Amino acid sequence: MLVAEDQPAMLESLERWLGAHFTLLLPSAITLAGLEATLTKRPPHVVVLDLYFPEGNALTILPTLKARHPATNFLVYSGTFEPQTPYAVIRAGAIGFVSKSAPIPDLIAAVWQASIGRLTLPGEQWGRAPLDVHRLYPKEPLTPRQRECLVLLQTGRTYEEIAECLGVTLKAVEALVAKIRKAYGIPPGSGRVDYGMLALG
Repeated sequence: MLVAEDQPAMLESLERWLGAHFTLLLPSAITLAGLEATLTKRPPHVVVLDLYFPEGNALTILPTLKARHPATNFLVYSGTFEPQTPYAVIRAGAIGFVSKSAPIPDLIAAVWQASIGRLTLPGEQWGRAPLDVHRLYPKEPLTPRQRECLVLLQTGRTYEEIAECLGVTLKAVEALVAKIRKAYGIPPGSGRVDYGMLALG
């Protein structure tokens, strides 16, 4: 996993807390440009991302980061935010949000959740969360091939493009998509599906 934080003292603390439980990708990112460079070279499974950097608000680049690195889960970690911020970062592509005022065990638990593709919100905000921030989780585990197909669907690839990427036939892609829908309990003939709302299993 990777930490992206511009404040040296907080960065040192995060590396100490999280390094005791997870394998950290070093050096950590201290700028948004540095984050993008690291993601391009060695994309981690999870990024703990501060919301504010000198270059601007990370919320503005989250959609681009997620589109370029769909297999990376972004967990936003911030001390200053508005009540709607946790929902906004999830809509932008983050897997969750944790306040810097939360106990350290809560942060560690949120990173574990992010590592398995599970949505994380502050406890008091779950009940008030708009429906569109909730994600569907598979009722049965996805196979590695199904996960690959779902990631490509989430980036907006067509069936033909997915077939080319995976080196399979169009019929094989259609079969994969049918199995993915079944795994999430989506009935056949249910029409267009927002694959971005499907959490990787």
